[in-house]
Amino acid sequence: MKRGTGKKLGLRLELLVYFGILTSVQVLVLLAYSAIHVSTILQRNTSQLTEINLAQTAANLDLRTQSYKDLIYQIWTGDDFVAWLDAINADTNVSVVTNQMRRQMRTILNSKEYIRSITIISANGKVITYDTLTPATYENSWLGNFSLSQDELYSLVSQDNVMHLFPTEYATTFTNEDQYLFHIGHRIIDWKKLDKQCGIVILSLDERLLSDIIELESISEEDYALLTGKDGKIISAQDKSTIGSVFRQEEIPSAYSVYSYTHDDLGWTIFQVKNETQNKKVITQNILISGSISLGSLLITLLFIWNISGQLTHSIRAVVQGMRRIRTGSLPEPLNTTKDMSPEIVSIVSQYNRTIDRLEQAIQKEKEETASRQQAEIRMLEARINPHFIYNTLDTVNWMAIDKEEYDMSNAISSLATILRYAISNSNKIVTVRDEVDWLKRYIYLQQYRMKNQFVCNIDAAENVMDWPVHKLLIQPFVENAIIHGFENAEGVSVLDVIMRNVNNKLSVVIRDNGKGLDENLTRVINSGLWKQDRGVLGIGIYNALMRLHMYCDGQETVYVTSAPGKGTEITVVFPVETKKSV
Repeated sequence: MKRGTGKKLGLRLELLVYFGILTSVQVLVLLAYSAIHVSTILQRNTSQLTEINLAQTAANLDLRTQSYKDLIYQIWTGDDFVAWLDAINADTNVSVVTNQMRRQMRTILNSKEYIRSITIISANGKVITYDTLTPATYENSWLGNFSLSQDELYSLVSQDNVMHLFPTEYATTFTNEDQYLFHIGHRIIDWKKLDKQCGIVILSLDERLLSDIIELESISEEDYALLTGKDGKIISAQDKSTIGSVFRQEEIPSAYSVYSYTHDDLGWTIFQVKNETQNKKVITQNILISGSISLGSLLITLLFIWNISGQLTHSIRAVVQGMRRIRTGSLPEPLNTTKDMSPEIVSIVSQYNRTIDRLEQAIQKEKEETASRQQAEIRMLEARINPHFIYNTLDTVNWMAIDKEEYDMSNAISSLATILRYAISNSNKIVTVRDEVDWLKRYIYLQQYRMKNQFVCNIDAAENVMDWPVHKLLIQPFVENAIIHGFENAEGVSVLDVIMRNVNNKLSVVIRDNGKGLDENLTRVINSGLWKQDRGVLGIGIYNALMRLHMYCDGQETVYVTSAPGKGTEITVVFPVETKKSV
């Protein structure tokens, strides 16, 4: 097609005309043949591959469940567990025996993934649990929500010597997430007296074990897999809300195909539901794209060489070279437009130049955000603590102290465990002033024990403020600062006073010590509020305490410090409370 001397024909329209005339028939024939051929192969292969996949999934299910059956075998055949249960059933040394059992249960629980709870029910009805889905591992998370009562469960499992497999049920809600468990149970057997009733053991496994086994390796958004029990109820699925409901194949839309495989020993059925129409569409679209790209690339390349002027080729080459430099990490200079460029090339160059500008801005912004994210990640990692690990470790150390008759140390460890549980669990929770005072007494006891009673503390809280609601741990950092820094290298009797009063319907807390006093510059920074503008002026502990108080009180708090070197420091904190708010 020749170019006239009038208005230039648009590049886009020119390419469409050439491409439509020369390739329409060839592309249509090729795509029609490819679609029919691939569709036929897809229908045949999908069925074969799905059946093979289901059989392999069933084998994996059998292998994984058998490994946990082998694990529970160590318990129901273990002589130690029989001896411990004999003592519990005889009501002998119950506390000591229970702790010995829980230590062994903890070892077994940590030996394999997906175990969330181990529960032993003795013949006299005592429940011994090691559970990771509760704040305290000795509490049971699932027994209260189980479909069988404790007596029914014990009667069912203890009546024979076979393994009992219980389908998935809702267990509890932990860390704001619903937890679903399935259970393996067996009667604990005394091989010296087979008919003796010792108790039963229940191994509770996370439903995610099943969903990981049945999950398809390559699955589209509309395909899904699930597992049902003998009664047809769903026991594992990607959508956890469907667990416990009956799976009805007749309700599946006609566009879907349902493939199934039933495990003979378990009686469970694995289903894979596939959208056959969607798969065919995806394959067909891929064929269309591949054919269009292959044929179109060749034709368009020839048309460009034959029809597009050297100037146009040069302009495009300049843009491409600039893009390649971007890919290598360096930003090129913007391109200049000329009068003889076609409108399309002018548009491309203009968009290219705008992209370069945006990339420069984005790179700079990304550098700043990366630095901020790294700092945030460091702070997050520094603050992350596993409460269960702390509680379990303190429990172990406590029993070591008791074994060595170190009762003062045992009391200190118990106080520390109580302090940590209060501080870590729901750290933003609203409590009463009474709760804060009780916790503060435990904390001060621990500090006095650590410092060998080198200071005395007087807590004077007015009765009319004891039931007022406050955020947890608002006062503790100020008390800690007085003890750690105020009494450092102190001589004589160190005294710490904590006074809480109602001042104009606001809670007034005075923390007074006779320690070494506070630096004059720090006193000025706190009293003037300059600490909000420069975080580095204060230590991280007192800064966090002030910022937390400021955020909770929406800036309505007042903090005033008076201090004299060698004579002590007095910090007065006054903040509003919602006296009508229930805790």
